[in-house]
Amino acid sequence: MRKTRICILDAGPIIHLDEIDALRLLAELGQIYTTETVAAEVERHRPGAVERAGVVVFRDVKSAGARITAVVSDFHLDPGELSALMWAEEFGIDLFVSDDTEARGAAAALGYLTIGTIGVILEGMTDGHITRREAIGLLEAIPERSTLHVQRRFLEKTIARLR
Repeated sequence: MRKTRICILDAGPIIHLDEIDALRLLAELGQIYTTETVAAEVERHRPGAVERAGVVVFRDVKSAGARITAVVSDFHLDPGELSALMWAEEFGIDLFVSDDTEARGAAAALGYLTIGTIGVILEGMTDGHITRREAIGLLEAIPERSTLHVQRRFLEKTIARLR
């Protein structure tokens, strides 16, 4: 059963899940949205991935509210990450999906639950959308087929826990 939560996506998970042929897992997170800035970034790296994933693209929020301004100054965010957080603040979300450590730190400082590509895969397994074996296969594919930068030791420990 698909979740009803509202999710805002940064470019990384869309790109990385597309690289390992696992975009379908994004739809299982709930209602998935992104901004024009993020969609343009994804399009440069993985043409058509936003559409294939079924992500709804919204216009960027034009100005940051006081809470965003106060929090994000402590983090180094690119325009896509900032646009996703500004959208989150404007419309409200349940989950911020990003692979960028700084962006996830800013989202957490704003009080949002965050996950990245690995979390999407693990949640897909936990929710029964993929098997444990499929999850392990996707995790093993990350260093071989994706551009996701992840510490090898962390990835190996995650895979070992699933075995």
